[in-house]
Amino acid sequence: MTVVADSILTAETVPAYVQKHADKLKDVDGFGPDNTLTATAIVGGNVNYAFCVRSNETNNTIFLKQAPEFVAIFGPDGFPLTSDRMQQELDVYNEWKKMLGPELDAQYLPKIYHFDRMCMTVLMEFFEGYELLDHILVRPTLGPSDMPETIASGLGEFMGVTHAKTHSTLISEERKTYLTKHFENKPMRDVQLEFVFTKCYKESTEEQRAGLNVSEAFLKEIELLKEQYVGKCENNLVLCHGDFHPGSVMAEVTKGKAKVIDPEFTVYGPPGLDVSQRPQFLMLSSHLFSH
Repeated sequence: MTVVADSILTAETVPAYVQKHADKLKDVDGFGPDNTLTATAIVGGNVNYAFCVRSNETNNTIFLKQAPEFVAIFGPDGFPLTSDRMQQELDVYNEWKKMLGPELDAQYLPKIYHFDRMCMTVLMEFFEGYELLDHILVRPTLGPSDMPETIASGLGEFMGVTHAKTHSTLISEERKTYLTKHFENKPMRDVQLEFVFTKCYKESTEEQRAGLNVSEAFLKEIELLKEQYVGKCENNLVLCHGDFHPGSVMAEVTKGKAKVIDPEFTVYGPPGLDVSQRPQFLMLSSHLFSH
C-alpha cells in the first residue's frame, strides 16, 4: 500500500481522522465521535510520523503512528522506504502476543486499537508517565541504585520467551519456513545493512571513530556480522525485534516497568541482534548482572 505525501496526517488533521475511527476506540473514555481532541506531534523519531492524541474532556490519550513511503526525517524527496513496514510491525506484535500470553502481553506490549492499512496508520496505547529508556540511561546523575532491576530483568524475560519460542532448533520445519519468509523484511533489513553495518564505519569522521580501530581485520568481522544478519546461520535464528535498543523501549523508573515499541525492523535472524544494538543496553545488562 502506497502512502504518499498527500496522505500524510498532521497535528491539524489527526483529530478528525481519529474521530472517524471512534468505533475502534470504545475502550478509551473520551474518544467518541463528539469528543474534542488535540494532537501533538512527537519529535525525535526518524522513520515515521507520530502523535499523542488527547481528549479534552477526559484527558485520556492514545498514540498514533503513520508510516510514509519515505523516511520521515528526510521528507518525501529524501530516502524512499516502503510503508509496508507498518504491516510487519503489527504482524510481529500479533506473534508476540500469542507467545507471551495475556499477562506478559499486557506487561510488555502496547494495546493495539486499530490498524488502517489504507493509510498505514496504527492507533495504540500511549504510555502516559513513561519515557524513552535512551533518555533515562544517559542522565549524568544516573547511578546503579536509580535503575530498578525489574526493567532489565523484564526485558530479559521478554527476549527469553520470544526467542525460545521461535528458535530454529526448537520449532517445526514448517514454522521455521514461515517465519523465515514472512519476516524476511528485506527492505528494512537493507536499511540496517547500509546504515548500521556499513556507512557508520566507512563514512565516519575521525572524531566519530575516536577509540575505534577501523582496520581491515575489523571490517572483515563486520562482513561476518552482515552474513549472520541476513540469516546465513540457519541453525541459530529467532524472531527478533530487529532494532532493539534503548530508543525502542519505554520505561517508568518509579514503577520499574518497561514496554517494547517500534519493531518495524523485525526479522527472523540471529538472537544476538537483539542484545547488541547499542552500548546503553550493555550498560543495562551490567546493572542487572551486578545484582
